[in-house]
Amino acid sequence: MDPQNKYTAISRTALERIDPNKIYTGHGDCNDILVRLNTYGFRAVNVSYPLRYTLGETPGKRCNLYVLFKEFLWRMKEKYLILNFHPLVFFYFFGIVCVVTSLFLGIYALYEKIVGMEPLFIRAALALILLFIGSMLILFAMLFDMEQERNIGIF
Repeated sequence: MDPQNKYTAISRTALERIDPNKIYTGHGDCNDILVRLNTYGFRAVNVSYPLRYTLGETPGKRCNLYVLFKEFLWRMKEKYLILNFHPLVFFYFFGIVCVVTSLFLGIYALYEKIVGMEPLFIRAALALILLFIGSMLILFAMLFDMEQERNIGIF
């Protein structure tokens, strides 16, 4: 359950498919391997193994969020646009666009209310509607992604 422990076994077929030269070299390489295995349809199983830290090694290292986000975008492109098209990519895209737009519209509505003494209701209501629509699109994309994984039997 801890991909950061560096104890990983991988088949030759999977290793040849994921191209070891393209694996992230910093902390988070295990996450990169798991994302690549998932993208190319390989199964990953958890094998219990007691954690043993070497001298100077500390538990609780965190993976870089930038790396995780980059891997997520790569997986969306590779798995759902190139290898096998699935519309969940559009759900994610339009959901994120709606949420970001709603945040800017909400800030603008507050600015107009404070500085320009304009009515808040219409702009704020539109911002909330966009926020709800965007959130629902993102949640549907997550649901489709989980369902796709369940149907294939990965992880």
